[in-house]
Amino acid sequence: MKLIFKTVGLAFLALAFTSCEKEKEENLDAFDDAVNTELEQRDFEEEDDLGNQECASIDYSTHFPEGVIVIDTMETYPKTIVIDYGDGVENSQGRIKSGQVLVELSQEMSSEGAVKTITFNEFKVGEASVEGYRIVTNLGSNEEEHVEFSIEGEISIEKNGIVRTKTFVRKRSWVEGYGTCEREDDVFLISGTSTVACGSRSILKVVTIPIKIAPAVCDFPIEGEVSIEKSNGKSGVLNFGSGDCDSEATLTLHDGEVKTVDLEKRRCRR
Repeated sequence: MKLIFKTVGLAFLALAFTSCEKEKEENLDAFDDAVNTELEQRDFEEEDDLGNQECASIDYSTHFPEGVIVIDTMETYPKTIVIDYGDGVENSQGRIKSGQVLVELSQEMSSEGAVKTITFNEFKVGEASVEGYRIVTNLGSNEEEHVEFSIEGEISIEKNGIVRTKTFVRKRSWVEGYGTCEREDDVFLISGTSTVACGSRSILKVVTIPIKIAPAVCDFPIEGEVSIEKSNGKSGVLNFGSGDCDSEATLTLHDGEVKTVDLEKRRCRR
């Protein structure tokens, strides 16, 4: 009888341990979604940058890898620019893009009040289908005399039958490199909020320390912090560091546990 109880007890402990490990894994999977959607903006960085440089004459095709066709037939504004990746072109980050991105410009984006609207036509990044829109508006100079843009929209990404929808309202301050034609000196600070919904789950993300990016020289955020709150009440803090360009960040969970985040793979290390 003692042996039976002991065997049952061990089985119960094993089941409890397995259940606990599964819960932890599912918890990390949800945070992976939060990390992934935070970094997915980098997949549209080239398109988002279109029209920003203050130059007399711009060849937009120089912003994109060989094989991308940029169609810009209008010399005046408003205009629509078509970025055509065809059946697939690899970008500088090693991601394969296909389909089209449509960029509508009301006027030169260096002008206060200018609006840029980005939409998609059968667009994919790898195997993920992308739908939705982004609206970027030039708000003029802020209190620090940096040109500031509002960014709002909704992007849905479908992969393997799973759809994640990100709704966002953010601001992007151009703190270095404004007014030059070179992208290499551009530095931005990003603030604001976003919500990610996937089935019955939702995640609220709030930028608590502005995210610093230098898109032309670093593939990852180099500073900043994001507070993450899941619909089940569990939370975490994603920290991108303090200025170094590297592929690591840290995720501090609600219980104090700290996980290393692989920004290249866009997930927590197990």
